[in-house]
Amino acid sequence: MIHFPLLLAAAVLGGIPLNSHAAFCQDNRHSMGGFDPAVGSVTLCRKNLNREKNSYLNVIKHELAHVVQHRMGRNGDALMPSSLLSPLVRELLPQKEVMAVLMQYPNHEINGELEARLASRYIPSELIAVAVVATRNWSQGQDHHGGPLLSR
Repeated sequence: MIHFPLLLAAAVLGGIPLNSHAAFCQDNRHSMGGFDPAVGSVTLCRKNLNREKNSYLNVIKHELAHVVQHRMGRNGDALMPSSLLSPLVRELLPQKEVMAVLMQYPNHEINGELEARLASRYIPSELIAVAVVATRNWSQGQDHHGGPLLSR
């Protein structure tokens, strides 16, 4: 399976530090990974992933989707407007999972989390890899020409 090595390479080329452990991994056995926007790093909770037999591929795709959201100035929010995201979530994510997100995440992060969950399942790894590398030099909230992004 070439997808996982491709995404690891994209993370490295995209300037994203990768970790296999963080305190939150030990504190929450159900946590499979995380993105820390303060330092721009991605953690894959190796022990939790191995114990739960979870997919490294899905987790890295999910966390890299958060990287792209952050680099594009969304501050935890989704790239897609709610009018597009909501029907996709209703059709493609299990209701139990959506309810868990609604209960566990702050309101301003819910759409970003749901979008990252969709991305991990339905966006090709190659597209996520390209987005990560292409946004390497973007400052949060800046477009590729250095001007401020327009809010929706």
